[in-house]
Amino acid sequence: MNNRFSDRDIVDWRNYERIRLTGKFNMFDPRAREMAGLSKERYIFILEQYSNIQDQIAESKIAANIDNMYE
Repeated sequence: MNNRFSDRDIVDWRNYERIRLTGKFNMFDPRAREMAGLSKERYIFILEQYSNIQDQIAESKIAANIDNMYE
């Protein structure tokens, strides 16, 4: 598996996702960025790479589950 995104990217994605799941904000609202605690640049990066980071997280979980099956 090719991990394109760093641990920091994953943490920032999770902060973004935590706010998104509350449903309190349109994610283009500047208050959502503030609540996520991300800089404008990091927030835009997460917006642009959202699906790609989500896919990497899912792949990591699948790989971990497969590894656990054979322990």
